[in-house]
Amino acid sequence: MRIFITIILLSSMVGFAQQDPNLRSDGFSPFWTNPASYGIKNNLSTHLIGKLQWTGLEGGPKLFMTNTEAYLHVGPSQDNPKVKFGTGIMYTGFLIGFQKTQILKIPINIITNLGKCQLGVGVGLGFLRNGFTSNWVPPMTTNDPLIPAASSQSKFDMDAGIFLNHKNFYVGISSTHLFQPLFSEINFQSARHYYLQGGCRFKVGEHHIVPQVNLKADGASILFWNLNYFQFKEDIFSIGAGFGMGRELLLAATYRFKAFKIAYNFDLNFGPLSNQTSGSHELRLSLVFPKSLD
Repeated sequence: MRIFITIILLSSMVGFAQQDPNLRSDGFSPFWTNPASYGIKNNLSTHLIGKLQWTGLEGGPKLFMTNTEAYLHVGPSQDNPKVKFGTGIMYTGFLIGFQKTQILKIPINIITNLGKCQLGVGVGLGFLRNGFTSNWVPPMTTNDPLIPAASSQSKFDMDAGIFLNHKNFYVGISSTHLFQPLFSEINFQSARHYYLQGGCRFKVGEHHIVPQVNLKADGASILFWNLNYFQFKEDIFSIGAGFGMGRELLLAATYRFKAFKIAYNFDLNFGPLSNQTSGSHELRLSLVFPKSLD
């Protein structure tokens, strides 16, 4: 299995390679891929996400993400400010095989009212760091000059997006790694990623049904997944189910107590990896002070 992971990584080192993890709980607040979502839904929030992808497969992706957002305004009052904007900070640590990626971004999002909707236009500015560890296990006793020693490199990175939010729906378009930074020291280049995200909210008695869709493309591949939540009593508790284009069954559950929220997502794979992995686990902890939905 080590040899298999090594071959996969070596084949991806030249040219473009995926940089961004696939997050299932992103529909609640898509901060990780769209800086224009900062300050749109919430006055203040902070989030922690941990994910183990393809558990049981050696070298499977592992990630930790955290961010804080804040809605700010300049002007006489919050109801009638001259300028409205969202900002914050985001950190991502992502490990797959022997490749380690770290992302640090500060978003700047300008918010305007469009009738009963709010429109955000934002950019995320920061740094992207890529590197490889030296724990290679080649199928030979002599050194292979094609296998690099432990090395890492940092580059300036930028994301951009737009996000439209209403109390009953949202839609966002964004792109990450706009300048596709080249890491010459490790012979690696980041790919520009594109995202389309949307969701809506239907009331059913005292409860709500919230279907969400996500589309991700990097110029070489396209991923699509859908999650449909049934929210009980204004999102105190919810359960969800959906599917991923990679032959995955997606299951989810959330629970909210006052300003605290916990979300758990599980992916069950029916594709080529089904005999190698028991699934993927994603846990999200949030502290959220939302805006009024009126």
